[in-house]
Amino acid sequence: MRPPKSRPDPTPHAPEAFYDHYIPLLVDLGTSECGLSRADAQKLAHEVLVVALGSVGRIDNMRAWLTATMRSAARLHQETDAAR
Repeated sequence: MRPPKSRPDPTPHAPEAFYDHYIPLLVDLGTSECGLSRADAQKLAHEVLVVALGSVGRIDNMRAWLTATMRSAARLHQETDAAR
């Protein structure tokens, strides 16, 4: 029996598949690692994905960029909330 073929991650050239593929990863990262509420994690993940879709061709390692950007966005969000 052959192992299942792994499919490559969707590219930003297929926006819906790209979004659907990465949104769970970013929301989970936001809630579990960054301590955001689910609503805040979903909002920030959406914003990060929109920026990524607008940066097609300028990001070499999409997964690394998305996770690093999500962490930065979460940190900024938490700092802004703490300052209020």
